[in-house]
Amino acid sequence: MQKFLINTVFLILYRGIKAAYKLDSACRSELDSMGDEYTIKLGVLNSKIGIVFGLEGGKFTRYKGKALKDKHIDIIIQFKSLKSALMVALGQTGVAKAFASHRFTLEGDIMQAMPLVRVIDSVECYLFPKFITKHIISTPPKRETNKVRFYLKTLLGI
Repeated sequence: MQKFLINTVFLILYRGIKAAYKLDSACRSELDSMGDEYTIKLGVLNSKIGIVFGLEGGKFTRYKGKALKDKHIDIIIQFKSLKSALMVALGQTGVAKAFASHRFTLEGDIMQAMPLVRVIDSVECYLFPKFITKHIISTPPKRETNKVRFYLKTLLGI
C-alpha cells in the first residue's frame, strides 16, 4: 500500500510541477533557469518506486519504458526509505528539512536542483492546506493563481 501511495504522490507532484510551470510565472522562471533540456528522477533507494520526467522545448514529458532506457538523467533524488518518502509526500516534513536530515540523496548539480526545490515548495503551497504548509515551509511563496484552478490543472489537466 505504501508503494502505491508514494508512486501516486510522485505522479501528483510531477503533474503539480507541470501545472506550476503553466500557471505560475515564478515557477516557470525557476524551471527555465535549469536549462531547456533536463531530466529529473524522484525515487526510493533499492526499489522500483519512482518517476522520471523532464522539460524539453517548453513541454514536460514523463519518461517510461523504451523512452527512459537511453535518457540521461541530470538530477536524481532518491529517498533512503519508504518512511522518509512518505514523510515528505504527506506533508509531515519539508524538502529542505528532509535534505538536512539526510532522508534522501541527491545526484547531480546541487545548484541546478535548488530551483526544483523552490518549485516543489510552491507546489506544496498550492496542494496542501495552510495549516500543513506553515510547518514545512519557512517562508511560503506567493501564489499567482487560486487553488481550485491549480487542482484542476494538476489532477485533470484542464
